[in-house]
Amino acid sequence: MNQMLPCTIKFNNYLLIMAKKTDIEKIDNYEQLIEKLKLWEVSPQETWDLVQKIKFNTSKKTIWKMRKFHMYIEYRGMSLIDDKVLDKVEILANKSKLMGRAHMIEYFKNVKKYLPNRVDSIKKLVNSDLYKSSFKFFNKNKKIDIRLEIKNLEKLIAEQKSIAKNINTKEVEIEACEENVLESIKMVGTFEQKVENLREQKQEYQDLQREFAAYDLYMRCMHPNGIAYDVIKKKIPVINEEIAKVLANIVDFEVFFEATGNKFDIFIKHPKYEERPIEMASGAEKSLSAMAIRLALLGVSSLPTGDIFILDEPGTALDEDNMSGFIRILELIKVYFKNVLLISHLDSLKDCVDMQIVIDKKKGYARVNQ
Repeated sequence: MNQMLPCTIKFNNYLLIMAKKTDIEKIDNYEQLIEKLKLWEVSPQETWDLVQKIKFNTSKKTIWKMRKFHMYIEYRGMSLIDDKVLDKVEILANKSKLMGRAHMIEYFKNVKKYLPNRVDSIKKLVNSDLYKSSFKFFNKNKKIDIRLEIKNLEKLIAEQKSIAKNINTKEVEIEACEENVLESIKMVGTFEQKVENLREQKQEYQDLQREFAAYDLYMRCMHPNGIAYDVIKKKIPVINEEIAKVLANIVDFEVFFEATGNKFDIFIKHPKYEERPIEMASGAEKSLSAMAIRLALLGVSSLPTGDIFILDEPGTALDEDNMSGFIRILELIKVYFKNVLLISHLDSLKDCVDMQIVIDKKKGYARVNQ
């Protein structure tokens, strides 16, 4: 006959819970928790130990260390009260007549003088009933060793003092770091402002670059060797043809443009002579050529022209042989312009105009006589 193996009560309870299909993971209230803890036969102390270990990440050993240290602090403080040390310290501090922070420093300096010896305090505490009962609570089934407990407590207090010192050091370091952070924030703000200023300067520089590029392009276009040069260079054959039309049957010489390098040269040529620069022509030839060139340019230009054409002393260099040619060119000018203003001292030109305005000088003043 098969014999069943004995099971513990806790295991039987576990089987009972599983048989009832009870949800062992979800707890909705404290009543359910208590009920399930009873079923599992978990004592309140076991529960509390688990809470400390899981929730607070502490063990009974750690709590015992904390308790020992707190008892030591309380014991040292109570010794000051029992011996009425604080009253004595207050009297000494008041006699110093110090105020504020200095009074507080003097007070604690005197407290330190009256504190009992640390080793004596540890020995008295370990031998006290309070310490022994606490030891028994945290150390089940363990016999107290007074010498070992004194040694452990001295070590614990030394560790706590070292930790406190490190904390003070770290607090000073943290304060220094916070000051450095503030300085860094100020520096960041300063650098951000500088960066913003540089961005603005960069934008201004880029704007100036664009303006300069546009201005440079304009100057190159408007330069005598710029767009005007290219346009006129392409139109030279047409201009020369127009000049020839103006001068045809008026004079016996030719005037024409030639592009040499990056400039224009004007030449004059008589039938029996080689061409030569216009600068070598006579005054009359220059006057007639200038009028012919002006009319030719007007003929090839697409720009709008005005209604008035002004000639200032054009016939000064003209002799009788060239005067007839000048008059014929003047008649051509009248075709292009509604009004032609001719300024001259030559009486021979009076008959060429439709209306005369005579300006005389009398007694140092110019007077107009129509």
